[in-house]
Amino acid sequence: MERRGLIACSSTALATAIAGCLSDETAETGDGSTGADSRDSVSTFEPIVTDLRHPEPQGVSVDDEVVGTGQQHEFSATVENTGIAGDIEVTLVLLEDRELSIWSPFADESGTYERFFSEGERRTESFTVEQDGQYEGFGFRLLPAEAEVDVRNDGEGGEAEVRLLQRGGLGDGVVLESKTITVSPETTQTVPFNIDASFTLEEGIDDIQIDAEARVA
Repeated sequence: MERRGLIACSSTALATAIAGCLSDETAETGDGSTGADSRDSVSTFEPIVTDLRHPEPQGVSVDDEVVGTGQQHEFSATVENTGIAGDIEVTLVLLEDRELSIWSPFADESGTYERFFSEGERRTESFTVEQDGQYEGFGFRLLPAEAEVDVRNDGEGGEAEVRLLQRGGLGDGVVLESKTITVSPETTQTVPFNIDASFTLEEGIDDIQIDAEARVA
């Protein structure tokens, strides 16, 4: 089962996942932008977010191959990056119940790492782990690990606070990272961010997205 994040008119999908079911005996395969609104103001410095970009990992397929004595499995996922080039976080989870959400806090995280993906790149990532037969399914949490935010200033120079936000879910409005930058007059500046997906895991995580905003510091 493949689960993709939603893309809304004013934000960009953060979370996606892909899953499969385990067999007891044999292997089984199972953009717009947001920010400070344009508005009349007495200030001549008004930073505005004009673009938000990040890698967009999409799960293509999964596989589970039994190796060795039968308790050792090689779990793999074919992942395609449909966003900009950058690091993608891949996490393997094992599920005692195949109906359990991959994003549930009861899913067993069994390995995680970050890998760089070029724009449009598709490749297979894998984990080899021991499992004693108590699990019925498995899945991969796929998350962008970085983002870029463009901030435009049409007036005089000044300092701006640029914030990367979570939208949706239990942590709606949570600030993932914040930076204060100096923006020169009549320029656009690109601000890099690391995405720390420390939000509360929940069943409806497909609705969780990232957003960006800028304001006078």
